Amino acid sequence: EMGRFARFVSENYTTYGGYAGGFLVPTDETKLTLGIAQERLKQLREETGAGLSQLRPTFYNLTTVTAGAEYRDRDWLLLPSGRFRRYLYEANPPTLIGRESDRDEWIGTFRIGRSVSEGSAVFIEPQINSRNYHLASGLDGYRHDSSGYQLLVGARLDLSAVTYVEMGVGWMEQSYV
Repeated sequence: EMGRFARFVSENYTTYGGYAGGFLVPTDETKLTLGIAQERLKQLREETGAGLSQLRPTFYNLTTVTAGAEYRDRDWLLLPSGRFRRYLYEANPPTLIGRESDRDEWIGTFRIGRSVSEGSAVFIEPQINSRNYHLASGLDGYRHDSSGYQLLVGARLDLSAVTYVEMGVGWMEQSYV
């Protein structure tokens, strides 16, 4: 994506990305997946907190690696998955001076589902996460590292061969250093 402006040339931007992935189906009930993506993205001004005082957009490189497995038979679904994301920001003074926003994020999820009818199931889904900043303390003096968990309980209802609805309720907690 490319954006060019007649008046505010400092707002000009170019973003791009690529993805590669695949899957392996060793048996009728199991599936293994792996994917990697690399993107150069523009951060919205609202996310930086600088608002209109920011002279130009902030850019970052995002690397995402995903891996998962699936076991599905007539009655059960077991779906462990993991995702790693690395955010590397480009300097953009005065909003972003160095590497204070660079971070790694890990998320692990394990959905356990039980069929209740053809195509419909109930599930429980625990998830853990960790966010680790490369700079131990930000320029504000605070540590931004965190870890947490989430627990969802829900149902997936098939409405047709190509349409479904998924509902869930849960609890999420995030702890900061």
